Amino acid sequence: MPRALPGYVEVLPGELERLDQWAAALNDKQVVVHMAARAHVLSESESPEQVLETFRRVNRDATLALAAESARRGVKRFVFISSIGVCGNLSGARAFDEQRAVEPVTPYAISKFEAEEGLRELAARTGMELVIIRPSLVYAADAPGNFALLLRLVRSRVPLPFGRVDNKRSLIAVESLAEFIAACVEHPAAAGESFVIADEESISTRDMVRELARGMGFKARLLPVPVALLRLAASLLGRRKMYEQLCEDLWIDTRKAAQMLGWHPSLGIHEGLRRAGASYAKMENARY
Repeated sequence: MPRALPGYVEVLPGELERLDQWAAALNDKQVVVHMAARAHVLSESESPEQVLETFRRVNRDATLALAAESARRGVKRFVFISSIGVCGNLSGARAFDEQRAVEPVTPYAISKFEAEEGLRELAARTGMELVIIRPSLVYAADAPGNFALLLRLVRSRVPLPFGRVDNKRSLIAVESLAEFIAACVEHPAAAGESFVIADEESISTRDMVRELARGMGFKARLLPVPVALLRLAASLLGRRKMYEQLCEDLWIDTRKAAQMLGWHPSLGIHEGLRRAGASYAKMENARY
């Protein structure tokens, strides 16, 4: 999120499970935007059941405790940052929207969906307004995870095998997500609603690489490898999940946000990716 925030915004970092340490800060607050979550489990020794419970403890249980305390202290609106993973891992030919049945697959997505369900029940019981936001992959020069890996690969100038990957992926620039959260904090029509959100255009992995490279100041080197061959190689190497993330479709229909809130991102995806690439290159150059 942007480093400079308006004076009326108070950021409360902390251990989410230790509500007693900072619950008093909820006094006299009108809106709580809840972004904290566990995204990864670091222990490889945990069973699938233990992994799911680890996610639930933070993403579901601690979230509901925070929301209940917020309602008790008079918070008017609770804005919950969920995940597009609640809708599913892949969209296929039809874009995800708010009407499509949810299909969470990963423990992270399951815990987020269960938090959504619990929050709806709490909001109905207490009268606190609830807004749920399901963002697509958030990108920035300092983004973690898969986007950070892609930035490193592009900057290495190694030829990448995505020349024939013409899929549809939805992303959202961190600046655009911040703008949308602000709209959900303030807009009366957001109360009681859920939104899937992304930049208005989808983009292929091939063009994503091209735009990042342009931002870094060079032309991407893309090999025209058939997608079927990439799929076969991924299956043989046990990297099916990586193949899906890079070559399959996950795109979002954001018309509800536009129609209900009048929201449109101020930054287009092509310009946003070029900026992210340029900022990343500048950061890396400063390190050496």
